[in-house]
Amino acid sequence: KGVSDKLFISGVNPNFEIKDIKEELDPNKKIILGREALNTSGNAIEVSKWIKEEKITNIGLVTSSYHMPRSLLEINYILPQLEVISHPVLPKRNKSDFGSKQLGFIILAEEYFKFLIARIKYFKLVFSK
Repeated sequence: KGVSDKLFISGVNPNFEIKDIKEELDPNKKIILGREALNTSGNAIEVSKWIKEEKITNIGLVTSSYHMPRSLLEINYILPQLEVISHPVLPKRNKSDFGSKQLGFIILAEEYFKFLIARIKYFKLVFSK
């Protein structure tokens, strides 16, 4: 709120409608929904297209805290000149959920594995040029 007059949401489900979250948003904000991205790499590509069209030089990137490192890696590879200010969000958890610690560990391990794969992918791309 009050940071920008534009909000771009990448990787939006085709069934999602802006009215579902309208009460949480600033009514004066221009909201653009990107519906092309299917994964984190796709989010970075979708965001980069919007950034180039809008001639934007810096963004605030909002995603879950465990997903932020890979999101930054993906967007920084495509747009290394872009200033990115990260805004990690802690996922809400219900303490009464059975196995929430195990689920949290699985999610973290999976995300770390995906991060390592992305690092290897970009390492190869950088040094194969």
